Amino acid sequence: MIALAGSSLVLLLAAADIPPATIQAIDAKYRGSVEQAFQAHCADCHGSIPAGLQDPARSTAGKKSRKAHKKWSMDDGFPFPSKWDLPKLMTEIRKATADDDMPPPKYEKQKGSTMSDAERKAIVKWATDAEALLKVAP
Repeated sequence: MIALAGSSLVLLLAAADIPPATIQAIDAKYRGSVEQAFQAHCADCHGSIPAGLQDPARSTAGKKSRKAHKKWSMDDGFPFPSKWDLPKLMTEIRKATADDDMPPPKYEKQKGSTMSDAERKAIVKWATDAEALLKVAP
């Protein structure tokens, strides 16, 4: 196994999986506007539950967060731990973001903010570029 450390994350990969240089290239493109969009629009469900929530909201958030975490979690930064392998995860993120399925419209309405077109385009481009890198990775 290969231990890959970077910006407070440690990921163990089977040696035959994705080359560390590919992961690092995708991670480098994640930093900045893409990461900010994920923090603003994805972390409530795919990240840790905010400690300041009152009990009823915390309970609802906990159920949704646990369900979202089963798919993927951004608690430790990129690459996100996921039920899918990384190529499949990037495809899922790209499709859900491009199709306006994520973040869910109901969530955005409750939160009172929506993902901007620029944020959506940045995430879709990042995921698309990652898919291309992962297809050519040996």
